[in-house]
Amino acid sequence: MPSPKPKYLSQFLALLALSSASFISMADTRLWVTAAAHDGDFTNVGANTARDGADALCTAENGANGGLANVRALISIDAADEIQDMPVNYGVPTSEQIFRDDGTTEIARHWGHLLGDKGGDNLTAGIIVPIVLVWSNSDRSGVLAGNSCLNGTSNAGGNLGEVGRSDVTNDGSIDTGWVSCDTPSPVYCISWTTAPAAYVPDSGQPTGTVTFSSTGALSGVSIVAANDAARPSNTISPFGKIAYTVTAANGTNVTTRLVFSTALPDNFSLYKVNAAGTLYTVIPPTGNVNGSWVKVDANTIDLTLLEGGTFDTDGAGNGTITDPVVILVAASSTNIPTLSIWGLLLLTSLLGVFGFRYTRK
Repeated sequence: MPSPKPKYLSQFLALLALSSASFISMADTRLWVTAAAHDGDFTNVGANTARDGADALCTAENGANGGLANVRALISIDAADEIQDMPVNYGVPTSEQIFRDDGTTEIARHWGHLLGDKGGDNLTAGIIVPIVLVWSNSDRSGVLAGNSCLNGTSNAGGNLGEVGRSDVTNDGSIDTGWVSCDTPSPVYCISWTTAPAAYVPDSGQPTGTVTFSSTGALSGVSIVAANDAARPSNTISPFGKIAYTVTAANGTNVTTRLVFSTALPDNFSLYKVNAAGTLYTVIPPTGNVNGSWVKVDANTIDLTLLEGGTFDTDGAGNGTITDPVVILVAASSTNIPTLSIWGLLLLTSLLGVFGFRYTRK
């Protein structure tokens, strides 16, 4: 007589699948107002440029407003650095909801909803409820206004700068009028994280995600299988081929942080992969002007690359770094990421169920 199926087999299988699943959160984008007020000259915030000064005001208060990985002042500085340009210039997400600093109250459904002629499609909520006039130097579409405190460089009472009103849901949130440049006013800040990308590991490796942040504007984040013929033999790819593009001034270094949801393996090597997948080149941890990396903690790598250098896949001084990289470990290496302790316990229980046999009395 065949042994009956274990009564709780389906439940054990479901729990085992749950233990190894990856849960991918969406990007988080928030819009808030600084507590500190400043006149219209942002070059006197201890920075060289108006953009750097305005951003510094937001960076100083980012921790108290969610502490997301990226933060910029939502302000127009000049014709090449307008609010409408921020997705291209700084990587601000365009398709995600925009929340208040609490991360739950929706202000706008997406970037396009925040800007432009609202008509009857007002914002979901004001940016903050108290009435505050906030520097924007922009019209309602995010274009540099005629009144911009001389591109954020003047605190003279005879000059004017455009402001938004923080509590309204119409076009006035970005452009409600102007004030003199000697008027202390706060700054709008937009902060965000990039949505994690799921691992595409070798067979038998656990699943998980990588979260990205960078000193440049990130785009084109993806992970695919590292199955190129040129991949070094007898190696394991725990995460897959990780690709992204990041902006950088010609000939400058950009640091990108990769945070893995599972621990990094011991004794791994980081490889740069060329566009054709025909060449894997080791990126040294230190001592190379074209690129290096540091293991920040058990789950985090900071990778610094030179724009236009040998580890920039497009190889051109064009203001962007294209960067497919792969983490590899020797097939015999220990401490390759494995199931969590709960996964191991469930697996042990499942094996016990399969080994159980009914016997006749």
